[in-house]
Amino acid sequence: MRITCPSCDTSYNLPDGAIGPNGRSVKCKRCATVWVAKPVAEFAPEPEPEFEAPLRGTIDADIPRDDDAPVSAAAAPREEADPFTAAAHAAFLDEHHDEAPHADGKVIDSAPRGFARKLAAEKAAVERAAAKRRRLKAPALGIGRLVEYARPAFGPMAILFAFALVIGGIFQRERIVAAVPDLASLYRLAGFEVNLRGLTFVDVATHRETENGQPVLVVEGQISNVTSRPRPVPAVRLALKGENEGEIYAWAMEPKARELAGGETVRFRTRLASPPPARDIELRFIDRRSNQAGTQ
Repeated sequence: MRITCPSCDTSYNLPDGAIGPNGRSVKCKRCATVWVAKPVAEFAPEPEPEFEAPLRGTIDADIPRDDDAPVSAAAAPREEADPFTAAAHAAFLDEHHDEAPHADGKVIDSAPRGFARKLAAEKAAVERAAAKRRRLKAPALGIGRLVEYARPAFGPMAILFAFALVIGGIFQRERIVAAVPDLASLYRLAGFEVNLRGLTFVDVATHRETENGQPVLVVEGQISNVTSRPRPVPAVRLALKGENEGEIYAWAMEPKARELAGGETVRFRTRLASPPPARDIELRFIDRRSNQAGTQ
């Protein structure tokens, strides 16, 4: 059965017999109008009138023979006006909404089952789409958004950081080795000498002299402060080495200066009487409190 709201002309399909033979109050889901819906009466088609065939040879005197004779207005069929127009029906419902003596008092929700739930789901989906568009137009300043924007720069930044770390490790190797002495061998393996004292030997020379008929080995040179800060001057250990690079004899001497300013240089000179035959000599700094050296 099909019913139509008299206010907004919205149509609904209801199962046959849903409103009963006496009608039932129904409410439009769209405009909330309540009206009394009645079952539509089914009319059987009227049978066509049967006319008796006129007898052959007779003439009906009452029937005019002129086929063009006008028909009187009373005999013309008339179309009856529909008294239940939409406006009249709405006015009737407004007046008799609470009366409805023939209705059984039950109101049928004319919307299909699940219509409200489906409508709410569609509305929520539209709101979510609108919120997503707003987020795309105005990006949030959260950590996740910043990480997403900075992700393409992670590779170049990592390379720059590694390069800066290597450069810093080279120029600050003295401080690093002072804190972790075991790293000195790693620097030497890479070809970088680590000078923790900030001092170096300059213009070292050796020559032999004769004193009282005995040979004397003379070693002289300079100690230079290669830093810009004052540095204490330690003792110097000298070692004679043989053919197999083994140490033959060693001794120590203490320079006169105990401290050098940045860039300052001091001369040193030491003598060894009756030195053993040696191929090379090695010099290195040692602490003044442990400057004993002996033969080996």
